[in-house]
Amino acid sequence: MFQKMKAITKSRPNNSVVWIMLISCVIINVCALAESNLYLYYLQLVFDFTVKEAGLYSGFRLVLSILSTAILSPLLTKVLKWSDFRIGIISSFLTFIAAAAMVFAKTLVHLIIFAVLDCLKLFAQTLPMSIVSQCVKSDEVGIFFSLRFIGGCLSPMLFFYMYDVIFSATSYTLPGAFFIASAIFTLLVFFSFCICSCIYTESMELLENDFTTNTDSENCGGKSNRAFEKSLEAT
Repeated sequence: MFQKMKAITKSRPNNSVVWIMLISCVIINVCALAESNLYLYYLQLVFDFTVKEAGLYSGFRLVLSILSTAILSPLLTKVLKWSDFRIGIISSFLTFIAAAAMVFAKTLVHLIIFAVLDCLKLFAQTLPMSIVSQCVKSDEVGIFFSLRFIGGCLSPMLFFYMYDVIFSATSYTLPGAFFIASAIFTLLVFFSFCICSCIYTESMELLENDFTTNTDSENCGGKSNRAFEKSLEAT
């Protein structure tokens, strides 16, 4: 256990990328939770939505985000061959625009348009950990995913309080002001993707480790198949 924990402080080629992406993942996911915590009050106050209407709109945003992610993932990665960094840069920038625009949303048309702009948020929320998994060895991935979940459990206390304070102070003057906080944090994530795309380097050690792991797996598979064939011949 303690040997695995040493992976946290271990020196590696892309250490800066690992920690920047880890923090970015926590930030953008906790911001999304803090937003959803106030979404019902925001929609009721600005658009006079009922609880049912607010639920339908939130469901629409979620379904749109899931469908766009499912459709665009193979297109961007398999067809266009975009890297995780490029997809992260574009998705976080569009998410930033959507959050900034929500501050001034006044009509249902605005909500629909901004929901479309926000449809790539799932990419921005998940790609940081995908990048982290490419920077560490396979037996160290679990440690960093655990750190991500620990951060996701502890940070809401601060973020939820900050969002609640903003909404309470501006609910009658600018109800969407809490989206400014989301826009700022998402912009930080955008810059994080940009910086990491510049400083990231391919690690030959990881490539060799993956190759060795795959070779061992193939050898084990080959031995098992031969043993199975011999058992059939014996019978």
